[in-house]
Amino acid sequence: MALRRALENVAETVRDLELAAEEKYWEGLELMVAGHPGTGVYLMGLCAEMWLKTSYFHVLGSAPADPVRLLLSPARVAGQRLFPAVRHEAYHSLRFWRSMLLSQRRRLGKHFDPRLKKQFTRHVTKLYSIWWIEMRYRPDRAGIRDAQTVYEAVTWLRAHRADLRR
Repeated sequence: MALRRALENVAETVRDLELAAEEKYWEGLELMVAGHPGTGVYLMGLCAEMWLKTSYFHVLGSAPADPVRLLLSPARVAGQRLFPAVRHEAYHSLRFWRSMLLSQRRRLGKHFDPRLKKQFTRHVTKLYSIWWIEMRYRPDRAGIRDAQTVYEAVTWLRAHRADLRR
């Protein structure tokens, strides 16, 4: 069976996103080190997106085997109600997922330590200023500084995954 067909026939789960994010993190880092900062930035941005989504899903109470597709539309509806000015960008917006995660944690009384929240917000804001899903359709313009900023921010998210989803 062709790879695409095999993948299309299986619903992606929360755990799949977590595993894919980890793979893409190392692939993105390898590309950055090999002198391909733009492709590395793109893959690292995908990692950030997946870690923000899965953190939000965990805070919601989702299980690792839950299909992601069933979780997206309710998130969009809630986001439109809570943050009408924050576009979900076809479910790829880092700002959207940051807002959803912070809102859900606040709603459940699971407030971040103020220092952690400040670092979280700073890193995601930096990432949002550099990474965009639509980069895939543009010529590569990311430089070494962009790669360094994205690497540091995504590495912070990776290191704090457990804190984000509690």
